[in-house]
Amino acid sequence: MSLTHHNFSQVWDQLRAKKPRLKQFLESVRVCNLRGISDLQINLGYPVTVIAGTNGSGKSTVLFACACAYDVPGVRDYSPAVLFPNLKARDDQTVSDHLGSPSFEYFFVDGGNRTGMTWRRLKSWSKSFMGRKGGAQPQRELYLRTLANLTSPSEVRSILQIGNQAFSKADLDADLIAFAHRVMPFKYRGLKLLTLKGKDLLFAEREDANTSYSEFHMSAGERALLRISKDISRLRNALILIDEVEAGLHPYTQQQLMLELQRLALRNDLQIIVTSHSPVVLESVPPEGRVFLERTADDVVVQPAYRDIFQRAFYGRPQERLSVLCEDVVAEALILGVLDYINP
Repeated sequence: MSLTHHNFSQVWDQLRAKKPRLKQFLESVRVCNLRGISDLQINLGYPVTVIAGTNGSGKSTVLFACACAYDVPGVRDYSPAVLFPNLKARDDQTVSDHLGSPSFEYFFVDGGNRTGMTWRRLKSWSKSFMGRKGGAQPQRELYLRTLANLTSPSEVRSILQIGNQAFSKADLDADLIAFAHRVMPFKYRGLKLLTLKGKDLLFAEREDANTSYSEFHMSAGERALLRISKDISRLRNALILIDEVEAGLHPYTQQQLMLELQRLALRNDLQIIVTSHSPVVLESVPPEGRVFLERTADDVVVQPAYRDIFQRAFYGRPQERLSVLCEDVVAEALILGVLDYINP
């Protein structure tokens, strides 16, 4: 067994053992009548879940639905009205969104008790608690990261103003970049956060080179890892949601990132849900942590777990014809037997 395989097996067993003792856990989310999804239920059986599927299979929709599960203290941005806005053009109804009557259903473990909640949109979004009088939405810290990068010209102009005005400057504590140090191939002497009117910018000083630079000059992967490290390292008992976690990262770095995310989940009692297109990310969690979505002609479905071996090889795309190179007749007989059993 390789050291990497040993490390993953060890953290998988530790997280499996810890899951029953977690005070809060989102057990399932159900999405109905939204973005071409008629009725899709996702069961979350492991503290770190990877949601995979082809483009347009509903991964981000499920991730955003998970973000609506909790009442986040001091934050109002994680509601369906914000994450699933509805465009209404006053003068031209042909360019208005027609969402129908979407709904989300959740089951949680909250303080040791199992409870449920529903969001439903009629004229506006409203919550219900499955007939429970005095029901309340569970509170939990939450972190949501999407693929937003410093690529929008308006965003760049806005943040460049930090350098032209009196900004505040603070050194980030070592524990906030320790996560990134365990993943990145190089180290930092220091990392500063420049802030001005609610906007911020990272400024790095590299240890292995006599250079310093802002995140305008970081690669997309470096920037993403530093931001994630800064934002989640001190969170405890929180729900972490990351869209396309592998974006901008080398396969080896993807593997190290997933290992460190699971170690952080173990230390800080976190539940982490990510979306991905990467087979490396998929194989970094155990089978019960993998969710494969497939868009059919009129819906989105969760693919059955027995197709895992084919998903790893072909990433979930249905194949009319399959070519498998076998080393000997024994291997050929095994593959034919498996195919005969699972494929009518």
